[in-house]
Amino acid sequence: MPWRTGMKISEHFTFKEYACRCGCQDGSDECPPSSFLDRLEKVRDECNFPFIISSWNRCPVHNEFEGGAKSSMHLHGRAVDIIWVSWTGSQKLNFIQSALSHGFKGIGISRMFIHVDDRAPYLSAIWTYG
Repeated sequence: MPWRTGMKISEHFTFKEYACRCGCQDGSDECPPSSFLDRLEKVRDECNFPFIISSWNRCPVHNEFEGGAKSSMHLHGRAVDIIWVSWTGSQKLNFIQSALSHGFKGIGISRMFIHVDDRAPYLSAIWTYG
């Protein structure tokens, strides 16, 4: 349903930000896992500056279009890409430190965005995009 797109799913995030960008989930009743959303909210509160979400939940077709891994955490709503090109160096460092302290185990860094996910508790990965 179109009304879902503006619905808030937490203090700082909307269903539109969560939904797959291809539009396939406009009427979905699915929401992000609460543990993921709660931790993302804590990071947002600690950082105290807005996050612009470029990608969160993805359907398999859109994930393939984006070049995402076949086992991408985006497929389960457990990964988010945040545009950070306009952030200062200290904002970027603050974000990374906060994300790690709140249990985000996957961190992918590009010039334009940062990816965070909450992969298995004992697996950690930090990478850059070429």
